[in-house]
Amino acid sequence: MAKNEVMDPSTGEIIPAAMLKRMQKSAEKAQTFDASDLIIPRLAILQDLSDQVKPRSSAYIDGAKSGDIFNNVTNTLDQQMTFIPSYYTKRYIAWKPRPDGGLVDMDFPEEDLANLDKDGISKWIGEIEREGKKVFVEVIETPEWAGIAIGSDGRPMPCVISFPSTKAKAARKISTTCELTELPDGSIPASFCHQFSLSTGLESSGDNEWFGWVVSHLGFVQDENLMDKAEKLRDSMRSGEVKAADAQVSE
Repeated sequence: MAKNEVMDPSTGEIIPAAMLKRMQKSAEKAQTFDASDLIIPRLAILQDLSDQVKPRSSAYIDGAKSGDIFNNVTNTLDQQMTFIPSYYTKRYIAWKPRPDGGLVDMDFPEEDLANLDKDGISKWIGEIEREGKKVFVEVIETPEWAGIAIGSDGRPMPCVISFPSTKAKAARKISTTCELTELPDGSIPASFCHQFSLSTGLESSGDNEWFGWVVSHLGFVQDENLMDKAEKLRDSMRSGEVKAADAQVSE
């Protein structure tokens, strides 16, 4: 793609020069929104059972395959991204077990975990009541990083990435790198000073296979504007001014 060309994020096609010029002219009349009116996309890894890879599903995306990185707001796919981490948190997410699957609660109360049975290091199982009905759920302790992602289209986009179960080690790698990197004066720079490469790789345990995150540290951010975007996102997420879109893919 040439320097002055812009790709339509939905179709992947280059926007014609005349139309791009008209769109640029319209910018002076663009409506502005408060941060509270916006949602932050989530990035997730598509797996074999994800609806986005099933041709008969209403959520199917043409060309989607297991291992793709999926943006649940733009419905776009990527194989590798640069990620600038801004804000770390941990939440408990309740899912219906497979094969039915499906999100039940993005913010399951930590104090209610005592009513469930512990199943491994970071999972609880049991019945909860929703809308007067008993629902069997798996509650997963889920580290999350909000940050700025730059995909194949070259555009920086705020996003949130959940790292449930076996993927938590990727979140810890980001956290550990940020914590252990010191400047010459001994100070530790904020996480949004770092950039990482995110891709996916096949993992396995026994007869089970899935795609997980592959994380590589790329050093410090070299673009001050990107660092400013990441810092602003950190402040907005920390204050609760903006929130991430609900998850659509159970990983």
